[in-house]
Amino acid sequence: MFQLYAGVDLLDGRVARLVRGRVEDAVFYHGSPAEFAGRWLDEGADWVHVVDLDAALERGDNTALLRQVAAVAHGRVQAGGGVRNIAKALDLVDAGVSRVVISSLYFSRREDALTLLGSLGADKLCVALDFDEAGMVVTRGWRERTRLRLKEAVEQVLSDGFRHVLATDVAADGTLAGANPTTLLTVDEELRQYMVVGGGISSVRDLLLLRDTGFAGAVVGKALYEGRLSMREAVHALKHR
Repeated sequence: MFQLYAGVDLLDGRVARLVRGRVEDAVFYHGSPAEFAGRWLDEGADWVHVVDLDAALERGDNTALLRQVAAVAHGRVQAGGGVRNIAKALDLVDAGVSRVVISSLYFSRREDALTLLGSLGADKLCVALDFDEAGMVVTRGWRERTRLRLKEAVEQVLSDGFRHVLATDVAADGTLAGANPTTLLTVDEELRQYMVVGGGISSVRDLLLLRDTGFAGAVVGKALYEGRLSMREAVHALKHR
């Protein structure tokens, strides 16, 4: 079943949205992370997807706020950002995070990522594959490009035993430009069932496109905060169309 993830990004201890990862373009929203998480879940979101931007950019840590989100999410929160070692991943689990999102750890310390997989199990981990306009996977807050295209990275991650992949179009992230399936559809259809997609999603049409091309779900962020997309509307459309 196609699942909806409500994005909650944390910057300077507040809920924020960036445009293409640029901190200087951050827009902050009034309300605590836990309040937003509870709202989106009440309106029908399946999961809350939290990114600790401060941790990702190596400028702070919002684990205390994650605990508050986890308390209202009741087992429906996945979170990442700055998870560069096993200890940090376990700290998030201890904070109540149901599924830990890793990226830099997988690419810089793959053996540690596999150790974590063996310890926590495949349902507790998600590998984030952020890709640029050329379809290449990027890491460390989108600052470093790997040598893998999205299709190759998805195949490798699943071959390693992971079962949750988050693919984000960094060129579209925060732009409300709509889902761009060009790179996403290079991934073999039978593998899309393991992939949740993010970046630029702004309409029911985007969600239906991703669902109908075989993806497992989508992260909706800025469109919710800016009123471009209603969570209730999205849930209704996915159920009845």
